[in-house]
Formats: sequence, C-alpha cells, structure tokens
Amino acid sequence: MLDNASGPARSLDELSPSWLGARLRGAGLLGDGQVETIERGPVIETPVTHVQSLRISYSDQGQVALFAKVYKPYLVERMARWEVAFHGLSLPDSVRQVSVGALDAAWQGDPPAAHLLFQDLSDTHWSTDGWLPPGVADVTRAVRTLARVHAAYWEEGNLSSELAGSPVLANEVEAAADHFPRLSAMLGDRLSDADRGFYERVLAAAPVLRRERMARGPNTLIHDDAHYQNFLFPNDTEVLPKLIDWASWRAGWGAEDLALMLAVCSESRRAALEPVLLDAYLRELRDRGICGYTLSDLWEDYRLAALVLTTRAIAFWAAGTSAELWWPKLVRMPGVIRALHGEAFLNA
Repeated sequence: MLDNASGPARSLDELSPSWLGARLRGAGLLGDGQVETIERGPVIETPVTHVQSLRISYSDQGQVALFAKVYKPYLVERMARWEVAFHGLSLPDSVRQVSVGALDAAWQGDPPAAHLLFQDLSDTHWSTDGWLPPGVADVTRAVRTLARVHAAYWEEGNLSSELAGSPVLANEVEAAADHFPRLSAMLGDRLSDADRGFYERVLAAAPVLRRERMARGPNTLIHDDAHYQNFLFPNDTEVLPKLIDWASWRAGWGAEDLALMLAVCSESRRAALEPVLLDAYLRELRDRGICGYTLSDLWEDYRLAALVLTTRAIAFWAAGTSAELWWPKLVRMPGVIRALHGEAFLNA
C-alpha cells in the first residue's frame, strides 16, 4: 500500500537516506533495515519531471536499484495526482504484467509536490533513444500491450466512477476553442491560413463528436500518453513491453491510444504501420475474449480519435509547456487528418 504519511518530495535533493528509509518502510518494503548510502545517477530533466536513478544500500539487505521521479510544481495538480492515483488502484493481473508499478508514491496540492519511486528495470529492459522510433516488431509488441490493458476494462461499468481517471482531456477539448484565438494571434504567419481554418472547424466540432462517441461506446481505460518513450521494452522479445508514466489515464476508447502513438510518425511510416498495427491490436483483443468489435469499427474509432487529438497541442500550449511539446503536434496534425479523411466527420 502506498503511504502518504511522511509527505511527498519536492525535489530530488530531498531523497536523503533517512527520507528514503521512512518512505520504503511505510510502504512495507524495508522492514527494520536502514538506508545507509545512496549512489545517484545523473539528473534527467523532462518537460514535466526531474528523474534520477538511485542505487541504495540497506543495512541488512544489500543493494537495490531504484528510479525516482519528482514532478515540477505547476504540473502536480494536472498530472502527478493522477499518476499517484493510478498506482493506488487494485489492477487486474493482465494489467499489472504490462505496467511498471510504483514502490511508493505521494502527492500534495499545497504546496504542490509529488514523487514516485520505481524499481530500476534498466538491466532487463530498454527504452527508445529520444524520439527515435522502435522497429515494426517492437511497435507491434507495444500495440499488443495496449490491447491487453484495454481488454481488461472493455465496457466496464465503473469507468464512470472510480476508474474515470483524469478529467483533464475532457476539459481540454472543451476549452481548446477558447485558447485558440490567443495562440493563433501569437503565432501570426507561422500558422498558415489553411491550417488556421482547419483548427477553427475542428474546435467547433470536437467536443460534440467526443461526447457522442463516449455515449455510444465501447469504452475502456486508456493510457492517453502512449508514445514510444512511455514503453519499456524487455530484452526478451517473447515478453510484452511495460507501460510507464500513467499521469493521463482515463476512460476513453482504445483507438485513442493508437492514434497518439502513430501521430508522431512520418506520413509514409504512419501509412505503412496503420494496417499492420490495427490488425495486431484487433487480434490481441480477440485473444483476450473481446468479440463483436470489427476492423471497420476500429478504423472508424481510430480516425475519430486522431481528429479529437488535434486539440492536444493547443491544450499543451495553454498549460505553459515548452514549444517542443506542442509545436510539432500543431503543424503535423492537419496533414494526418487530411490523409485519414478525418474531415468527413466535420461534414456529417
């Protein structure tokens, strides 16, 4: 069980031997031992967190390798609280097998602070090098991981309550139309007239399209940030990758995760991967007992998911994140939607 009694860390500097000992003991992982020393790896800064590998020595249990994550204060409420909440859920075995569970996690809103501690899996798993994509075989394994998660919660009735997850996306879709005029004015001629008109049409329709799709179902629990860097790929190619960074999980339709994964690809690679990966996803669903959902259904859901995803770049800009997170999405997504004939949803 995750213990919040000693409070979350506000920075990696607070991860002292005594603090780590208290947190791990509170989580039932240390017994009567003490953390004696900590060997620290380099601090890695991401747009939303600071992360660091830690090799800690116990007084009576040898050494263990951990991975620590501390959120930047402005994203504690928006993201960290939901990642901490995910790791407090009682997950089905099929989901636990393809996700990296936190050994300890805590967050607080005032003052904002959040941390998570994980087992360091770098000896048995690898991750992508920056935004360099994995090969087709590994991407296919990642899609099968997503299908396993989705199958476990397919059409679950309690997704509207304790498993509803983060409300951020729903709020973002609704608010993007309000944010866009300011973003458009700031960008000026860096955003073409054609793309500006495209976004205005999408933003007028996306909230309604999303609500209608959620009402139709089938829905499930989705990761909602399933880009390649959020998978740990095992060295054993017979084992499925594990998902990390569960800060955006929520109720949605499964193809939303697929659309987010493939939207970062070049046009030619995306077009080549789509039929392969959607087929692999559907086969995994069927292997997990999900019937009655056809390839035609999946393609329709995928195209709609890509259209709704166009609001994400605007939301990231409005949240104050760096341009590296929102600018590539903003300029890429109109072409993705046109290639998928997604504008047909706007004319329906």
